[in-house]
Amino acid sequence: MAENCFTIFIVEVVFLGLASLMTKGERDMLEPTAGRRPYSILVADDDARICRVIEQILSSDGMRVVTVRSGREAVDAARRHAFDLILLDVMYGAEDVDGFGVIEELRRRVIDVPIFLISALAEESDKIYGLGIGADDYITKPFSALELLYRVKATLRRYHETPKDQRIERYPFVYLRNEMRLFKQEKGGESREIPLTTKESQMMLFFLLHPNWVVTTEQLYEAVWCNRIVDSNTVMVHISRLRNKIEENPRVPLYIKTIRGIGYQFVLPGA
Repeated sequence: MAENCFTIFIVEVVFLGLASLMTKGERDMLEPTAGRRPYSILVADDDARICRVIEQILSSDGMRVVTVRSGREAVDAARRHAFDLILLDVMYGAEDVDGFGVIEELRRRVIDVPIFLISALAEESDKIYGLGIGADDYITKPFSALELLYRVKATLRRYHETPKDQRIERYPFVYLRNEMRLFKQEKGGESREIPLTTKESQMMLFFLLHPNWVVTTEQLYEAVWCNRIVDSNTVMVHISRLRNKIEENPRVPLYIKTIRGIGYQFVLPGA
């Protein structure tokens, strides 16, 4: 309980001090976007005070926030309503579904909106597991209000404001930017859709726009996560997941090659 109170205190202090600490560019970034409907966000945390703080942070940008207090309620709400982004705590009551279980259930139901995990669990293994089962980001408590808002807005912008008139064809792949959908032409000539999470889709788009380029882990992380503070493990997890979906043999990848000591290369014959 004391730890939770400290977390809430830190977040609220940072939130209340944002206006005086932000540069003009940061204030512009946080201004609500005019001319579009408010984004709808689902927040699930068993601590009502954490829900209240997150709701204040996101509502300050004009987002519509729905809060629930359990994992089961989160699954039910996501099934009944179309949210633009979901933020989940990892730990709930002993009889409840944890955040990992919620993600697995939502992804099984092909609910592919961005999902953030927010947790006091800071172990690398927890982060890797969460990202590996479909989370798009993992934020540890206590968190900065500014960082949370930046990450949420950056993800929403990439997910919902992709250019609407671009079809990228890189045989055997076709990517529809307006729908964030990937198709692969199989040997028999038929086209198969490959379901991707948000980050997998953004990573695939980056590769398709840079065929046969050798890119560093840092370049890939900055392009997909919009952050120069690189988390190499996060990149590796997402590369592994993407290989499992697009490669015939992920252990001997044909398309996504690891360039030892540098990063990766997306190889397309004839590109």
